[in-house]
Amino acid sequence: MTGIRSDLIESARSRIGEINYMRHKSPSRLQDPARGLNCYGFIRFVMTENGIYAPNGIREMWEQFELTDNPQTADLLFQNGRYHDRPSHVGFYDPAAGTIIHLSKYIGTVAETRLEEMVSIMGFRSIEPCLRGAEHARRLQTNA
Repeated sequence: MTGIRSDLIESARSRIGEINYMRHKSPSRLQDPARGLNCYGFIRFVMTENGIYAPNGIREMWEQFELTDNPQTADLLFQNGRYHDRPSHVGFYDPAAGTIIHLSKYIGTVAETRLEEMVSIMGFRSIEPCLRGAEHARRLQTNA
């Protein structure tokens, strides 16, 4: 599954400076990357672009993905910011680079930030359950 994880990081990284931040209260499925996304809309956009199902909201992502103490490539880092008991920001983790690729409202676009610069970290969540179905679909596509 390393291939899919690497594809997610490459896809997210290719969007640095391309997709702008736009505050949304709507579900990520209704957001348009050409007009701007919020942080979880960006995660959903990249995952969907790579054939992986992703929940519509940041709370749903936090609840669906499993907490991990050993984050892998493309697992999600959640921050709590002003909401102490729930997530308010999310990004993809790249352990090889030691960075998080996220859509930053402070920078205004997709950015890559060193892990040690991230504050108010709630934890990492594994995207592994979503990858199983995507890996199976890719194998079927390759064998067709």
